Amino acid sequence: MGIVVSRNGNTNGSHAAAVPPAPATIRGLLSGTKAAVLIGVHNALGAKIAEEAGADGLWISSFEVHAAHRLPDADILGTEDYVSVVHQIVDRAPFPKRCSFYDGMQEDLELESTFCGKILAAIEKRVDEGFAVIARTEALIKDLGLDVALERTRAYAAAGAEGILIHHKGSDPRPVLEFADRWYRSETVPLVCVPTTYNTVTYRQLDDAGFRLVIFANYGVRSIAKALQGTFEAVMANRRLADGDEHVVPMEEVFRLIYVDELKENEARYVR
Repeated sequence: MGIVVSRNGNTNGSHAAAVPPAPATIRGLLSGTKAAVLIGVHNALGAKIAEEAGADGLWISSFEVHAAHRLPDADILGTEDYVSVVHQIVDRAPFPKRCSFYDGMQEDLELESTFCGKILAAIEKRVDEGFAVIARTEALIKDLGLDVALERTRAYAAAGAEGILIHHKGSDPRPVLEFADRWYRSETVPLVCVPTTYNTVTYRQLDDAGFRLVIFANYGVRSIAKALQGTFEAVMANRRLADGDEHVVPMEEVFRLIYVDELKENEARYVR
C-alpha cells in the first residue's frame, strides 16, 4: 500500500513513500489502468482501518495531522512530525510496556522490592511537587488473589505511593469493591480504578467504595475506530466520497475545534 504525505508550506508539494513489503507503490498506482482511491489518515490505527476498508493507498494529510494536535493547518508542525506519523504507520514498533488486557500475557509481576525502589526513586527525583506517584498492581489480573494484591499495595504505600491503582480485567466488579473494603480497614492512601471491563459498575458504587480516581479509558480510540470503519466502508462501497457525508461533521466544525477563527484574528492583528 502506498503512502502520500501532504504538507502545507514551503515544500510546495507532497512526499511519497511505500509500506514495505507492499504489492503497490505510489508510482505503481499512478501508472495503473484504474483510478486508485487513497484514504486520508493521521495515525497508524486509521491506516489499518483504511487498509481493511479496501483503500488503495493512504493520504497523510497536513490538515488531519494538525487537527489531531488541535492545531490549525498553518504549517505549525514540522517535517519531523510527518516523518513520525509515517514511521508509526510503516513500522508499528511496539513499546516495551504491553497492555495488560492483551490475551496471552505471560510476564511475571516485578519483584515487590524492585517496584518499591522505583516508587522511592520517582518520589525523590520529581521536580514538581504537584506530580503524584500512583502505584498500580496487576495481581488480580494474574489471578494471584486479593491477599497478594493487598500485600503488594501495602508495600507500595509504605514506600511512599500517593495513590494505589487496583487493576482488574474481569467483568465482575466485586473483586475490586472487595479490595477497597479490605484496603480501607487499615490504609488511608486513596484508590484508583479503571473499570474498562467491568463497565456496568456505577459511579456511586465506586465512590461509595472509596475510589478517588475513576479512569474511563480507551473509549476515545474505540469510538474513533468505529466511526472510521463506518465512514471508510461507506465511501469504499461504491468508491464515491459523497456516500460518507452522513458520517462526517462539516469542515466548519473542524475549523471551530482547531481554533481557525483565533488564527484568523491573530493574522488580522499581527500580519501587516
